[in-house]
Amino acid sequence: QSHAWVEAWLGYWLAADGNPVGLETLTTGDDPTAVKYCAAKQFFKYIRPGAVRLITAPDHHDGVLLGAYLHEKNRTLTLTLINDATAARTACLRLPAAFAGAKFFAVRTSETERCATLPPLAARGQVLSCDLPAKSLVTLQATLPAANTP
Repeated sequence: QSHAWVEAWLGYWLAADGNPVGLETLTTGDDPTAVKYCAAKQFFKYIRPGAVRLITAPDHHDGVLLGAYLHEKNRTLTLTLINDATAARTACLRLPAAFAGAKFFAVRTSETERCATLPPLAARGQVLSCDLPAKSLVTLQATLPAANTP
């Protein structure tokens, strides 16, 4: 199944309207640990303006959704992995050659974690493996060494 690339504009009331977390809100305004808020925070914090979404394949494999964003000015590659399955998965990713051997900063939101910083993940050559608990979002980010070009 293919998914469209979309952009969204969110009004301030979608972030915090003072009511309990519901379908229309991310948080109550006084709970920075709400799972929807933490998931959105991972996208907003690490995918910065100027980043370009890269085409990835496969787009949806075994319950895992992958997004890849290259920010040439900041020299970063940001990956978002969503495990929508009810079981844990391991994602094996092939990276652009410029990021071979890169170390990726990792953050995860799951049923038991909220924007938890994980130990860095190191690519083995152009391959990066990442364990994903059930129903989780993992954000990975690496900075390209100055000598490399994307």
